[in-house]
Amino acid sequence: MKCTPLPLLLVSVALTVPSAGETGSVKPLIDLSRPDTVPFTMQNKAKAEIAAGTGGGKALKVSCPGGKGYPGVHVRPAGKGEKAAWDLSGYAWIAARVHNPTDHALRVLIRADNPGDWRQGPWNTQPTSVPAGETREVKVWFGYSHGNRAFEIDRSKVIAVLVFLMNPKQDAAFEVQALYAGGKVGDRPPFYKPPAMYRPADGVLFGPAAAKECKIDARSADAKVILTKRGPELAVSFRPNGKEKMPGAIVSPTRAGAWDLGRCNSVDFRLHNPGDRPVRVHCRLDNQGAGPGRKCAGGQVTVPAGETQDLRVPFVLPPIDLADKAARQQRFESDKVACFRVFTDKAAEPATVHVLSVRGAVATAGPDWLGKRPPVAGDWKQTLNENFDGETLDEKLWTPRLCWDGPLARDPQRYVQKNVYVRDGCFCIRAEKLHGHQYDDPNLPERDYTSGAATTLGKWTQRYGYVEARVKLPRAGGLWPAFWAFPDRGKGKGLDLWQRRSVHDENGKGMEIDIMEHLTRHGPCRYNIACHWDGYGKDHKSTGSDRVYVEPTADGWLVAGLLWEPGKMAWYCNGRKVGQWTDDRIPDVPLFLKLTMQMGGWGGNRIVDGELPDVFRVDYVRAWQRTDLAK
Repeated sequence: MKCTPLPLLLVSVALTVPSAGETGSVKPLIDLSRPDTVPFTMQNKAKAEIAAGTGGGKALKVSCPGGKGYPGVHVRPAGKGEKAAWDLSGYAWIAARVHNPTDHALRVLIRADNPGDWRQGPWNTQPTSVPAGETREVKVWFGYSHGNRAFEIDRSKVIAVLVFLMNPKQDAAFEVQALYAGGKVGDRPPFYKPPAMYRPADGVLFGPAAAKECKIDARSADAKVILTKRGPELAVSFRPNGKEKMPGAIVSPTRAGAWDLGRCNSVDFRLHNPGDRPVRVHCRLDNQGAGPGRKCAGGQVTVPAGETQDLRVPFVLPPIDLADKAARQQRFESDKVACFRVFTDKAAEPATVHVLSVRGAVATAGPDWLGKRPPVAGDWKQTLNENFDGETLDEKLWTPRLCWDGPLARDPQRYVQKNVYVRDGCFCIRAEKLHGHQYDDPNLPERDYTSGAATTLGKWTQRYGYVEARVKLPRAGGLWPAFWAFPDRGKGKGLDLWQRRSVHDENGKGMEIDIMEHLTRHGPCRYNIACHWDGYGKDHKSTGSDRVYVEPTADGWLVAGLLWEPGKMAWYCNGRKVGQWTDDRIPDVPLFLKLTMQMGGWGGNRIVDGELPDVFRVDYVRAWQRTDLAK
């Protein structure tokens, strides 16, 4: 039988840039008046050509058939090969002005792409409804997809913009009358609302007291709460289905947008198999908008027939490579858990599992040699062994104040020396709500909060080696304790204090290194590592991660360390490597140490007055030097 093909409607993409008065400060991405400078390709059986557009001038006309798929067009920057990219570092979004000439509404999507593994989803996408006969701006914000926070796209490497339809039911047409970038870095979509978060009682996401606070969705499964002798249980019955890759249940909180599990570093699932054959079960925690393999934490276990099995899903991840920006951005965030999933592989036959409880937990770890030697083999000699055994701070080693008067303009706290002290074998910095002048000097600025700081500037430095501190983090909201290192090029070299401490390249490569930097709003099981260089202005550069999950001891102590070698660094916590970086920009200037506690800060680290005062404690600071590095 001969089939007559369906007629295809034309998609006219007229790419003319609007004036700045219409869209604000914009950057045109292509010029269709010069067709030879506009690389493009089609997808999903679409057809395209550059020809006269309906709105005047040249247009990219695309024909899109109805049916399944994503028919549309990839528009790419002019240049050679896959390395061609738009640098949109100073912009917040990409937009297309779209006209719909049809008699039915269209759902038009625009997508901005980075290079990388497509399975990791290195792009941002946003749909917009364009009514029949009308014109709309279809816009995608960097860092957002489908209204949610998503992949943090590298704005300097946008390699393509896609304009397309998703599963159009019939042949369709639209015109993109302009394509441009705009906005300022930091702008958010007007429709975006950060998810409300709450900390579940005792870390319980599902259990006898929390079953009514859960919303349950099922995919290729039947899922409901049933009452048994043990109490309420979530019964998930998997149905054989060749299409659904993860048949099972999705459970989310009803009273807020996400669970805050910042006080945990793992979640325990208790599962029961009421059937007569083993069931392979996957359990996963997702951030908002997370997809497979991105911003999630998970594990799997086989539950024998008729038995109950526990599965611990840790947030602790393999060491983060600070050179891999995509990997840094895609790491799970414990304080924004949008849902947990219980699913199986593609079900070949019916099976059932009961979820008895889901609860946050704190796993602890630490080898016996911790604090006694560096984490790697070598000919090491200890160069610092500060145990704070006396009754006062050793000021031959430490200065209980910063090297400038300060405070910084943005800081809500002042520093005073009396808030830095030694007690019970620990170095302490006390944070409190107490108004006064910086260092109690009436000539210096006033602040409503009080904290302290100490450094080894001019008293102890080291080039390369291993350094660590055993610390106990405070819990009060809005505190920002840190153990970090800064350049000290030394006295007697004709350098002033700022040149000695510079993080620029003059007189050797200088760099700020954050060995352990913690926002208390993230809870005691997570902290940051980072490096900053080339100043703190327009040339500032940095790398790091704010999603380093750690295992404090039962009473809250952890050991943060840095292994520094020529051209590479590695961060450790409790003897476990948590981060690494290899780069020619690794510093070669001796570093001095700093122990500080700022207050407030970025990321919603709001000071909670009712939880003050609180103390940042340091049990010891130790350092080692390898013989060959000492040379």
